[in-house]
Order: sequence, then C-alpha cells, then structure tokens
Amino acid sequence: MRQRHVSGIEEKLSAYEGLILRPKAGKAAMQLLPNGRPVRWYQRSSEFYALPDGFPRVYVEIGCGRGQFINAIAAEDPGALYIGIEGCKTIVARALEKTKDANLSNVYYIDAFINDAAGAFAEDAITGIYLNFSDPWPKDRHADRRLTSPEKAGAYYKILKPGGFVDLKTDGEAFFDYSLDTFVRTGFLIEDFTRDLKAGETVPTEYEQRFRALGQPIFRFRATKPTISKR
Repeated sequence: MRQRHVSGIEEKLSAYEGLILRPKAGKAAMQLLPNGRPVRWYQRSSEFYALPDGFPRVYVEIGCGRGQFINAIAAEDPGALYIGIEGCKTIVARALEKTKDANLSNVYYIDAFINDAAGAFAEDAITGIYLNFSDPWPKDRHADRRLTSPEKAGAYYKILKPGGFVDLKTDGEAFFDYSLDTFVRTGFLIEDFTRDLKAGETVPTEYEQRFRALGQPIFRFRATKPTISKR
C-alpha cells in the first residue's frame, strides 16, 4: 500500500499530537536496507510503544481506516483503552478528527504500519485485537504480508492476555478460510464462527456497510487465546 503524499499532512497531524502514540524512544527512526535505501512499509521492524496508564483493558484495531468502528466501540466502553493503528497518514487524520469531535479520552492512534505486534507491545498486554476487512493479499507470493500470516498470528498470541481474542471480519471467503486455519494452527480457540454475519450483530465498519448494500456475505470469527496455554 503506497502512501500518496499530501502537502501539509504532518502539520495537520501535529494538531492531534496528544492522541498519537509515539515509540518509547521517540519518533521512529528511518530504517534502511544495507544498500542505504529506505525499507518498504511491509519490511519495517516495529518500534515499541508504551501505553497510557490507568486502563485495565486494552483493545487494538489494526488497520482502523477512518475510525468509524473504533470510535463507536470506545464510546460504549469508556473504561477501556482503544488504540487504532493506521499507517496511511491521510486516512488516520480522518479518524483523529472523529475522536476529537466525539471528545473521547480513551482512544489513541499509532500512525505507522505495525508488521510485528510482538515488537510493538509487551507480552500479555492486550485484551483484544480487531482485524476488520484487512487486505487479503490474494497472491501466494504476498502471503507473508497478510495480517493473519502464521508469523503475525504468533505475535498476536504473544501480546494477548490469557483469554484475550482476535476478532476478524472480512468479505473474502478465501482469506477467511486461510485465517481460520492459521489461527487454529497457532493454538487459538475459535468462537463465534459464521459465514453470514447478520446486520446488527456487531458494530459495523464503513466497509461492512458498503458490502451489505451490495448484498455480499460477511464472514466473521473470534479466536481466543486459551487461559491455560499449551504453547
């Protein structure tokens, strides 16, 4: 996913600096290949992020888009911390606007791509992870870029608290089946499995509303980390 340069975007984001989490050591440094060229977004190692104190539960939406979903669920659960991750700065700016307009104090953002969740968050730190309509990367040669690849699923397992979950929704059946198999192999327990999610059963995303209007089925499962780990 190549970011389109928009003049003044950094200045626009600076207005929301208090809502943007930064790596523990400060802003992420430019990462370079041995030949001196910048690494692409899907090659970047993840920086570690310290979380705001005072929240007993922490939820993360990876690929939060314009923020409709995360702002909606955070408004219903003010005692928990919600973190939206979105590497496209022009898009995360829209999510930040929603949070500020709603005057929510329990929503923060990471304006960077997270390729290794275990490098970004501490072990057993996260209560739940939402993957809503992630890019399926359908070509086999791009399988390692999928947010549900074995490596990424293993990282989710590590950062989740026992009993924590990954909640996935997608319009792509092939991606759904691939992800289901990956999470089972990783050691997750599968719950709330459906190939036809009904309207109103979960908080909708913008993509979900669009796909429903087209009559497309929505696939969903929740993968839970066992309270007694066998890994």
